[in-house]
Amino acid sequence: MFKLFVISMLIINSIFWGFYPVSEISPHQRFINYLGLNYRVNTYFHIFIGLMFYLLSVVISHSMIN
Repeated sequence: MFKLFVISMLIINSIFWGFYPVSEISPHQRFINYLGLNYRVNTYFHIFIGLMFYLLSVVISHSMIN
């Protein structure tokens, strides 16, 4: 059951990062600004992070560990 919960959270996170538009008012950019970092996220960063979360969920779902 815990494995299913983790996979669900990773998929939701993948959708959130992969499809959320990049803008100055996006939650991602606001969080980076809140941390005081001088970094602008771009489209490729969003796609990369979304893809990584998706691949991690696939690896966990197909693992033999229960």
